Amino acid sequence: MKTSHLDFPSPAALEVQAQFKHWRNTRTKRGKIPDELWSAAAKLTKLHSVNQVAKLMRLNASELSKKSSSVSSPIIKANPESPLSFIEFPKISNGNFGPCEIELKRSDGSEMQIRLSSASTNDLPALIQAFVN
Repeated sequence: MKTSHLDFPSPAALEVQAQFKHWRNTRTKRGKIPDELWSAAAKLTKLHSVNQVAKLMRLNASELSKKSSSVSSPIIKANPESPLSFIEFPKISNGNFGPCEIELKRSDGSEMQIRLSSASTNDLPALIQAFVN
């Protein structure tokens, strides 16, 4: 499941696309895509749809979907010039989750930490929205 939606292609997607292009241009014979490139593409599926990533990287979407199922979470580097516009929380079957800690940082330097012993996913959007505005 995507954890965030960024404008596509994101800087991270363009970087991975350049890595694929370099690999394709410099390989001497046809062969398997290196695991490092598969891993980088799979991590992008946590930010973008499998189809978007597959098309940009010129990969088989089914194969990418299989590889991305083993990726736990993306590594998102903060880029103040390209802030996140939307964050999607993973769906939790019963709508509640146990202890958690959420840290939010705004581009103006403001920070907010939320420590919850238990909460409903319905409580978070309003709290986060109040901080963002």
